[in-house]
Order: sequence, then C-alpha cells, then structure tokens
Amino acid sequence: MAQPNKDCAICVYDSVCSGRRNNPLIKDCCVPEAPLREKQRLARDTDDFAYVTNKYVASIKAQSEYWSKQ
Repeated sequence: MAQPNKDCAICVYDSVCSGRRNNPLIKDCCVPEAPLREKQRLARDTDDFAYVTNKYVASIKAQSEYWSKQ
C-alpha cells in the first residue's frame, strides 16, 4: 500500500489526517477515494449509497495493518 510521503490527496480522509502523511511508521492508512466515488455513483438511493460507502470503507480498513490495530 502507501509509503511515507504518500499521496494523501487520493484518500477519503484527505486533510483530516494529514499528520499521517509524514509518519514513517504508518504505511497503509489510505482509503482511496476514486473507487468509492465510482461505487457511490451506482447507488440506487440514499440507503444504497450509505451501504456502499460503509462496505467499501470497512473492506479497505479490514486489509490495513494501520486500521486493524485501532
């Protein structure tokens, strides 16, 4: 996944966790935004939008060493 000095601008949490960008101990905190936006565009209604969003974020976090330690 991401490395130190990673491009945090592609993350769903852009600018919320900017301190993580320069922390060499954090390798994989990024939750890429572009795939999420594509999935959200296909949502049928607000319930589906929320479901798709939560499922995507949870799936990325489940694969992340950073988020699984939280």
